[in-house]
Amino acid sequence: MRYILSRSLQLIISMIIIGLLITLCLSNFIESFKMANIPANGLTNSYYTFSIGEYKDKITKDKIILSDMLTFLETQKSKLILLKESDSKVFGVYSLGYTFSPNILSGRTFTKDDFEKKTNTIIVSESMQDKCIEIDGKRFYEFDANYFEVIGIFKPSDNLINKDAIAYYNLSSSQLKSKNIIYDNYIFGRYQIDAGDKTLEIINQLNNYCTVKVSRSSTDNNFLERLQKTISSQGLTLFPIILTIILILLNSVNLSSNWIENRRKEIFVRRLVGATDRKVSIMLLRDFFIVISMSYIIVLLISMMIHKIDLVILLNFKFSPETIFISYTTTLLVGLISAGLMMITYHKNSISQIRG
Repeated sequence: MRYILSRSLQLIISMIIIGLLITLCLSNFIESFKMANIPANGLTNSYYTFSIGEYKDKITKDKIILSDMLTFLETQKSKLILLKESDSKVFGVYSLGYTFSPNILSGRTFTKDDFEKKTNTIIVSESMQDKCIEIDGKRFYEFDANYFEVIGIFKPSDNLINKDAIAYYNLSSSQLKSKNIIYDNYIFGRYQIDAGDKTLEIINQLNNYCTVKVSRSSTDNNFLERLQKTISSQGLTLFPIILTIILILLNSVNLSSNWIENRRKEIFVRRLVGATDRKVSIMLLRDFFIVISMSYIIVLLISMMIHKIDLVILLNFKFSPETIFISYTTTLLVGLISAGLMMITYHKNSISQIRG
């Protein structure tokens, strides 16, 4: 083993650099892929997204407004969380049977009383505190022609793919009004609803009540969709991985040739004592993968040290068993291609031509 390592110094250094680059880049990519499967705003994967406004006949005929829809949801006797979206990432929230509980840093979250008494309240993220205004010792936040009293400050989740809203206001507030004269009825807009395994049933009841258009169901967000989200957000992370692999493959012939050259005396002696090309090939492949595995152990130790000191390059992502397994497998696959090129080089330069 000591002999193999002493003759493989160049290969070991190269594989350490390769493995380190792959591991660090994949750590971001894999963690992002996992985040793509975690919904924002504390919802579960059972949530649906729908919109109200494209089909207005029932709403216009029956003069349905937002408070009517919330009352209708109460009659369903199901636990649920309803969020109303906005392009500014300030969401309305209404909860039945659940406590809407983001990571509150100060103050409090919404209570059952807030929804029942239709209080004009809001909780804002820590980054939005400076945008609040103070009146008579109370803080307020302005959104869409409404002034909400700030009752709590929260910290959004660390999910960088599915990001939380920057603020949540009480959707049952009795003072809601819109700047948009076309959608002056506050019921119009995009919503997210999560009622667990009863979500689809609630959606169907809502559709019968006021006609909704579903744009996302619990069957969405499959593997390919999550992969697409991850690639779109981590394209810059994938680039160095692909570039590294291309450079490795381009340099593989030279790397493997040098490795064989460093061991030419050993190969010559083995041929003299009767070793066949097949036996020599098996020996070289075995040693090659031993070197790769030894190199990856060093890579793993270095990566853990980098993670421990929390370097900026990791973007606060954590290493996981998935990261270790996938990065090691990727390193092995690159090594396998390199080993194949090495064997081509070996058979091109017939052992019989190697001289001590």
